Amino acid sequence: MKLQNIDPALVFFTSDTHAFHKNIVRGTTTWDINSRTGNELKVRDFADPDIMTQTMADRINSVVPSNGILFHLGDWSFAGEPNIKRFRDMLDVNTVHLITGNHDHFQERGNWDSLFASRQKYLEVNINHLNFCLFHFPISSWNGVGKGVYHLHGHQHLVGDDRFGNGRMMDVGVDGNDLYPYRLTEIIDLLKDRRHISNNDHHV
Repeated sequence: MKLQNIDPALVFFTSDTHAFHKNIVRGTTTWDINSRTGNELKVRDFADPDIMTQTMADRINSVVPSNGILFHLGDWSFAGEPNIKRFRDMLDVNTVHLITGNHDHFQERGNWDSLFASRQKYLEVNINHLNFCLFHFPISSWNGVGKGVYHLHGHQHLVGDDRFGNGRMMDVGVDGNDLYPYRLTEIIDLLKDRRHISNNDHHV
């Protein structure tokens, strides 16, 4: 995919919204959160999944204009097909490209062309001559790793410095950005000076 002469202020990335997912919410989870340690999924501090989802939608709408472009890197929503459209209807942005994640079983089936501008498991996109490799899962050696290509992913729900991998690699999930999406310009500023450290990878 190529997007040229695009205002970078109109391009955003996010992942792992888990809209309407009751077990990711402290007030309704059935997980034993006290035994979940390390980098395992942590619950979000909301009373119920509707409040969480509305909060995410409000934060997305507060920064992404209707004429913007949102790349969503997977784990869109939970609790069946109706919530796919329900969450999409809460967002003002007209153009959403969905890269499906491991929980997007319903999103990978059926016809959702009315909701998403594109839908795929993996996407390489050139935006104003900058190249991005988009996948729900982190890749240790992605296409163009040694040529300055940015790799954006989700899945791990990382926060702080843990969001950054080797080189121009970043977890763009909502948990690392206070449930907001990331602007393209912000991602470039965070990653442009990072260098990939070769681990006997002949591509670097």
